[in-house]
Amino acid sequence: MKDRFDDVWLIPDVNITGHEDSLLNLPKIKKIAAIAMISTLGFVGANSGNHNNKSEHPKIDKQDTDLVDYNLSHAYPFVDIQIDDETAMLEIKVDKTSDDYLKRVAQECNLTLIDADDYVDKLYGASDYYQSIDCLNDYADKFGFKFTTLDELNSTDTDCSLDSTAILDPDYINEFVNLGRFKQTAVTIMRALEYTPVEFIMASNLKEVRFIKSFGKGRPPITGYSVRSSVPAAIAVENEDTILFAVSSFMPVQGPEIYFHEIGHLIDGQQMGGIQQPDPQYTSLNPDDFEYFDEQSYRQHKSAVVDEYASYNIIEDKAMIYQNFIFGPRLAYSSNPIIQQKTKLLIARLELDIPDISKYYAALCNVDI
Repeated sequence: MKDRFDDVWLIPDVNITGHEDSLLNLPKIKKIAAIAMISTLGFVGANSGNHNNKSEHPKIDKQDTDLVDYNLSHAYPFVDIQIDDETAMLEIKVDKTSDDYLKRVAQECNLTLIDADDYVDKLYGASDYYQSIDCLNDYADKFGFKFTTLDELNSTDTDCSLDSTAILDPDYINEFVNLGRFKQTAVTIMRALEYTPVEFIMASNLKEVRFIKSFGKGRPPITGYSVRSSVPAAIAVENEDTILFAVSSFMPVQGPEIYFHEIGHLIDGQQMGGIQQPDPQYTSLNPDDFEYFDEQSYRQHKSAVVDEYASYNIIEDKAMIYQNFIFGPRLAYSSNPIIQQKTKLLIARLELDIPDISKYYAALCNVDI
């Protein structure tokens, strides 16, 4: 049987020693390795159907999370990371997994996978940005959504802090959009979707990803709390089932991570009847005195969230769980019991609609069930 992958090599855009985004910044190595693996491992989710009319939040009991625990037990893919200090090239060696085996498990779980090879070949042959978008859309159409450029503003866009400078006009595209980097990122996302069940995208109800130049306003700065002063790279627009994506952030290392983060927002909104809805079942997993949007609380309870950005509010907390679950079931078996329980809760909610989704994910990570 044909092996899906053996070694993965990533050549970073930024390889300056000491730069905060460099692969030589050792504290970030595991995260960057996980992002590089998106192109081969993909992301898993479920079809939550139409939850817009739900009057109650999904309730998950211990039996539901125990099922997730059973399916994912021992789902630890072997990952060996090596770095060439001179070139900043990252080598990731992963266990081989059979395409045939994975497709068989997906079929058993009633999940749909779509090969990307033909679409990737077509993308590589695209001569400009607009042809690249067309190629990307040929594949995205199989998942029920499309990529577009923002050529006008409406009231919803204005609510997302956009102005006329956000429009991605042809002059900007020709002068500032690096075609090679854009195509490389598009391929990485397509490879991620290749091992992402169509049902996962259906769960988010995503209809459109709209590229813009950038967002005009950042979050209010808070002294010493860096994530709160940054300009967002993407925003999920729930009432339009749309993601607004700054094309300047569309790059191989960062782009796929941001994309699946926003997908997580939309899935959460479908499950809860709205992204802004309270979720007492989820927040009950936090320490009693933990508070979101509180620097001191975060420093006292770093184990309550995936990272600093997740401490912004419960919405970002859950999206970071979805985003990081792409990187493997290690989150569900983290030494941190709070992160464990949060991850298993969200997976169990997905399994309300796709009962065997954790079984597929375990297969994706090269585990025999």
